[in-house]
Amino acid sequence: MRLFHDSRNSEYRLPSGARRTGEAVRLRLRVRGGNPEEVWLRLWWEDAEQRFKMTDPSGDGLFEYVLTLPAKSGLLWYYFMVRADDGQWFYYSSGDYDSISESEYNKITKAMKKGKARSTSKSS
Repeated sequence: MRLFHDSRNSEYRLPSGARRTGEAVRLRLRVRGGNPEEVWLRLWWEDAEQRFKMTDPSGDGLFEYVLTLPAKSGLLWYYFMVRADDGQWFYYSSGDYDSISESEYNKITKAMKKGKARSTSKSS
């Protein structure tokens, strides 16, 4: 399975750059190969996690979610999760076409919770 997102490309994030509170931002993830059963946008805002189920309106593997930004300014951290017939995959880095396994992701998040690693999610 191949996953791709580029936060600086309007096909994947529109509008780009810092946004005002309450604005809508469309986020997309390209999924190629495999058989995706569910695609999720996972984000953190003020130490709270939220998940949003993404849709593939054109049926071409370009999943999207339109996110309304919070009323209070700050940084949002996000990445994508894909459940497929061959397992669960995570996409967390712009420009990286490969996904990581669930076990590798668990190592990263465990270190983050202990304050030993910085988030690898993109927020811009």
